[in-house]
Amino acid sequence: LYVEKPQGVVQAGDTVVVKVLLDTGTEEINALEGTISVSGDVVVDAVHTGGSIFTLWPVAPVYKNQQISFVGGTPSSIFGGKLHVFTVALTPQKTGILTFDVSRLVGYLADGSGTPVTKNKKKVTTVSVAEKIQNTRNDLKDALENDSTPPQKFAID
Repeated sequence: LYVEKPQGVVQAGDTVVVKVLLDTGTEEINALEGTISVSGDVVVDAVHTGGSIFTLWPVAPVYKNQQISFVGGTPSSIFGGKLHVFTVALTPQKTGILTFDVSRLVGYLADGSGTPVTKNKKKVTTVSVAEKIQNTRNDLKDALENDSTPPQKFAID
């Protein structure tokens, strides 16, 4: 699990969207639980699961006490690299460094027993926040305004 840095220069006051991605290597899993610690002077505006590889969220990703905790799953198995788990919209409040530290992560194999798999490789992502010198950017607002895909239809039985 890792956090993909936003593109371009991030300035204090910008609202940027970062993707949380997963690389399972060769392991086939169907559930994942974890915690990402967030440090730096930042406001987390929203956490979205749209487009996620997981369709089941016993514990949807939530930001509380400088951590994003979650438990996600899928009825089928998944494996591969750069798999989208969720996105985080955030606004750095001042110049400095934002740090995303995957502090806890357990995957569960799609082996019929839910065998836990932990990887000791710690992933830390840092984002430098520059002083505001240009107009403020808002990636979340831009994404919402450009979203023309209607919700999928579903039936309630």
